[in-house]
Amino acid sequence: MIYSLSRKNIWRNKVRSLIVMGSVTVGLICGIFFIAFMNGMTVQRINSAIKSEVSHIQIHNPAFLDDNEVQYTIPNIAELTNLLDTTSTIMAYAPRITITGMIGSARSSEGVKIVGINPDKERIVTDIHTKITDSVPNYFGKKRPIMISKRLADKMRVKLNSKIVLTFQSTTGELTGAPFKVTALYQTSNKVFDEMMVFVPQQKIAAIAGLKSNQAHEIAILLKSDLQTADTKENIAEAFPNITVRTWKKIMPELGMMVDMMDSMLYVFMIIILVALAFGIINTMMMAVLERQREIGMLMAIGMNKKRVFTMIMLETIYISMTGAIVGMLISHLILSTLANTGIDMSLYAEGLEAYGYDKIIYPAIDLIHYINISVLVVITAIVSSIWPARKALKLKPAVSMRIE
Repeated sequence: MIYSLSRKNIWRNKVRSLIVMGSVTVGLICGIFFIAFMNGMTVQRINSAIKSEVSHIQIHNPAFLDDNEVQYTIPNIAELTNLLDTTSTIMAYAPRITITGMIGSARSSEGVKIVGINPDKERIVTDIHTKITDSVPNYFGKKRPIMISKRLADKMRVKLNSKIVLTFQSTTGELTGAPFKVTALYQTSNKVFDEMMVFVPQQKIAAIAGLKSNQAHEIAILLKSDLQTADTKENIAEAFPNITVRTWKKIMPELGMMVDMMDSMLYVFMIIILVALAFGIINTMMMAVLERQREIGMLMAIGMNKKRVFTMIMLETIYISMTGAIVGMLISHLILSTLANTGIDMSLYAEGLEAYGYDKIIYPAIDLIHYINISVLVVITAIVSSIWPARKALKLKPAVSMRIE
């Protein structure tokens, strides 16, 4: 009877109940949308970093990380690659030569990171080849080809087939360099990455730097799943303690920190919204109790005990809150399902977003666990919000309340 009575009481003042339900609905839509938007930005940035920039794991000579000198290549690389070939969690890996140097044209020069790659292996590990905006046919099959970003090309005022000069230190410590021809232009969502990274064939740069064809400064590893990153890293480090094995969270600590903090930040934001809604719910239910003093007094006079009165008020609050929450989550799901395919165009802020490595098209994303957790938070909010109005109802005296007109 209490359950039925509580449901009917909700609609005795339809306008007030609908306003509270609408507030909960709108609050949840805004909160869930914010969570999905921020989560989508984070997921996109991490995926972009893994696919285009750092992969899941990187291997280096410890001395190379300290001094960045060309001669510090990865030791025991043949044994290491044998281990990588037999590790089931690894999808692919790519040895690289990485040298800090200068790139110069007839009009300007810039500091860059020169990356010598094996195009066939790199194509599997990273998606840089999908970011190419313009290229000549067979762009890495030329005599001395180089792929630079479109941003760097514009900055240096060069274009396809322009000649540029790379200058860097060789293994002997002497300054060396050679001319290259621009055969491809690429563009990612990370402005800093684009202006720093240039790509050349591994064998070409190795010959100029005085390195052997099988030597490498870095091995980028792409795993089948990011969940396998920590275990795979530990297995490689244990087998080869004389090398440095780092995950993407260690290489880019700002992203690792973002992942660790994001859930906490999102739930703090959601709690703030629900606390604000709780005050509105409390105010509405207090008004409902004060308006129904005579009715509540009469119910208590004919034998309804305080426990049942308390339960009735709590159920009314929970029903109103949960109805608004269910509608809010359904509408949020429909909106996010659409935006997950179309994305949100942030072209107006593209320059600022790209400075931090974010794409101008944001695809909101939210996991099922977030919906479940939000539902739990709504229930808790409703229960807490109902306590004060319910306690107010318990303090009513039947004899006094029945005389109220």
